[in-house]
Amino acid sequence: MVLTIDSLRRARVNETVWKRMLQIAGSEREFQNKKVQDEINREFRHTLVTTSYREHRPYQIIKIDFTKSVYDEFDMRGKTVTYIQYYQQVYKLEVKPGQPLIEVISSRKDKNDAPIYLVPKFCVKCELPTSSKKDLPKVCSVSPQERTTEIRNLLTLISGGSKIHERLQAWGLKFLLNPSHPTLDLLTNQLYEDFSILKIVMKSKLWIVIVQ
Repeated sequence: MVLTIDSLRRARVNETVWKRMLQIAGSEREFQNKKVQDEINREFRHTLVTTSYREHRPYQIIKIDFTKSVYDEFDMRGKTVTYIQYYQQVYKLEVKPGQPLIEVISSRKDKNDAPIYLVPKFCVKCELPTSSKKDLPKVCSVSPQERTTEIRNLLTLISGGSKIHERLQAWGLKFLLNPSHPTLDLLTNQLYEDFSILKIVMKSKLWIVIVQ
């Protein structure tokens, strides 16, 4: 049995929505200024964001709601809590007072769902700044040596779990901590079935198969 694993890297924005809001406003006091509110909403309306505690779920910003705050209450499984209490209890995160809330919609949102509100401090844009995109190949590229090391570390982590080890033993299986390397013949045989191979060359100790 073969488990196919690959190592990927993903770039994400570090600047939070809250930090950018403060840059626009200059200070928290200016959040009461209608012109500042409009400028902030112009920048963020329809922007896709993720949260620091749930990075893989995107949300689209409807508006920054300056009438709402982290002290507002909502129902959580029959219990009334503030947003400060919610983040402390569920995510162990400390919420800075003075923040308005972001009204968003989720890709999983049902029309009958209540509005979703997020805290700016825990939100970052999905879209990378143009100035950063030129560095993506360097940041996200994984060398063969790095890929092998990361895969080996993952296999060590997985095989070290007692419950996983017991289950594997019950199935008569075990992880080999050194990833297997498919031969060129094995790879090209599969490629011949799916593609028309134009050329096979070696560059920097790597086989490169050019197909159409």
